[in-house]
Amino acid sequence: TGVTSTYMQVIPNAPTPADGLCTDAKNTVGYTPSEDGTSYSISFCLGNTTGTLTPGPKCLTPGGIIDVDCSVNVLPSGFTTLMSFNGANGHYPRGNLTLSGSTFYGVVNNNGGLGVIFSINADGSNYQELFYSDWNSGASFRGSLILSGNTLYGMATDGGSYGPGVIFSINTDGSNYQKILDFDNTNGAYPWGDLTLSGNTLYGMTREGGSYNSGVIFSINTDGSNYQKLFDFDNTNGGYPEGSLTLSGNTLYGMTQQGGSYNQGVIFSINTDGSNYQRLFDFDNNLYVINGYIPASGLTLSGSTLYGMTQAGGVYNSGVIFSINTDGSNYQKLFDFDNANSVSSNPRGSLTLFGSVIYGMTMASGSYGSGVIFSINADGSNYQKLFDFDNTNGAYPYGSLTLYGNALYGMTSEGGSNNMGVIFIWNP
Repeated sequence: TGVTSTYMQVIPNAPTPADGLCTDAKNTVGYTPSEDGTSYSISFCLGNTTGTLTPGPKCLTPGGIIDVDCSVNVLPSGFTTLMSFNGANGHYPRGNLTLSGSTFYGVVNNNGGLGVIFSINADGSNYQELFYSDWNSGASFRGSLILSGNTLYGMATDGGSYGPGVIFSINTDGSNYQKILDFDNTNGAYPWGDLTLSGNTLYGMTREGGSYNSGVIFSINTDGSNYQKLFDFDNTNGGYPEGSLTLSGNTLYGMTQQGGSYNQGVIFSINTDGSNYQRLFDFDNNLYVINGYIPASGLTLSGSTLYGMTQAGGVYNSGVIFSINTDGSNYQKLFDFDNANSVSSNPRGSLTLFGSVIYGMTMASGSYGSGVIFSINADGSNYQKLFDFDNTNGAYPYGSLTLYGNALYGMTSEGGSNNMGVIFIWNP
């Protein structure tokens, strides 16, 4: 199909966790110089098909190869609103964008409170509503989608046969929507986060339901078989998780919004077979100046370090950015959000790591009180407020940022021309 050149923006690390079908043993990136020293070859594990890549130069990033030429800045600089939701095509998005090739996929709600699954090109063209849900197929989408091959997986917070949500799959062209599980309270209820994929197994959490009605951790095969409730939260060990799980090897990491020793949330780990649940850290609002409380969304892994945020606590009680080792040691508060000085406050999404720089968003504060995009070094230095949402360009982002080339893509839950949320790109 033609010659493909690859440009490195940064020296990439192997994807963490292992990408797609790659095992930990194969999850490496290697560099072999030529004998004359004039060139080198790159070897790495591809977890999914590269059939969506077109011929020509590509960009190799820490997340894999993407379908743009990094030697040329093909994206507009600064902030660009790609699309404003208008109700008919969806409104009030709460999740993240999922990338495949040069196409993003996401979920929003519509005017009837039901769900819309959509796709949009990275340049903002060709927005397509792939699927409209009804109550039985799943309603009230809060999370994001995960991709395996040509199939997207996700969860609806409400609806289904019993009311408290479903797990579903759909092809990337919008065909073959399948409800692969109905939550029924006993097996979990009201999922708020995203699914995590390892091979043919999906892992996730529900906010409620289970033996103690405080949420569960579960696994299920991608074909809908072999649902297993791996763990019941009982509030003492954590409760009411609203985020997603992070996988490393055979260990899952996550957070709960409540429960633990002080009922302000915990950081935990658990094996993928449901064994060895460990409460790694208890958040404490009585000591909020030290560590923050009410953790937001999910954790981001780099090596043996987990990064995350809390919605509240810290010196200004506006949330913090923190790091902690995967064994629960060395909790460090890296940054205090500051609502009083219009810096940023109340983060809701997860962090996005690119090299040694972390990117994220807050739902509130900033110069206009509608949230910001920020960056900070992984060691906690050099916090920068990169962009202020002002309602006209978007407001109150709940989700996380998705990296594509040099640019960050995301959504806001409100603002834009119809005050129903936007899809945007921020390119330095």
